[in-house]
Amino acid sequence: QFIFRRNGKWLPELNNTFPRTVALLHDILDNSPEEYALHLPKGSAQISILRPGATLVPHCGPSNHRIRFHLTLESDGSASITVGDPSDPNNTHYHQPGVVFIFDDSFLHSAQIPFEASYPRVVILIDVWHPALSRADRDSVRKHFLYDPNDTF
Repeated sequence: QFIFRRNGKWLPELNNTFPRTVALLHDILDNSPEEYALHLPKGSAQISILRPGATLVPHCGPSNHRIRFHLTLESDGSASITVGDPSDPNNTHYHQPGVVFIFDDSFLHSAQIPFEASYPRVVILIDVWHPALSRADRDSVRKHFLYDPNDTF
């Protein structure tokens, strides 16, 4: 994992390693008029890598205040993510390079890549505010999670 942002706060460790990626993420998440992810509690931005044979067990996010984007950078098409009922094949998405998959991570989800995969699945994972939330709703979420944008890790 290469973590650029955790709990809505930027981590400076990768600024020199990925300067263009960090600048682009800042522009999209914090500097846009829409404030897609400004002061987003539990918000992440990272490069996530799953190696062949890996499985992420079913889990879910803390609430439905955020929406998660997976932009696949690398995959041979065998890596998948299942969101919701795993017995329904319509709930499984197979990662394809250049394709974005958007989901509400408050729903149960898991990820897997078979041992036979040609190479790892690499995605840029970005969390943004749920688009149905007003500014007042966002403030309520921040209070709920005791979020302070001035806190450091």
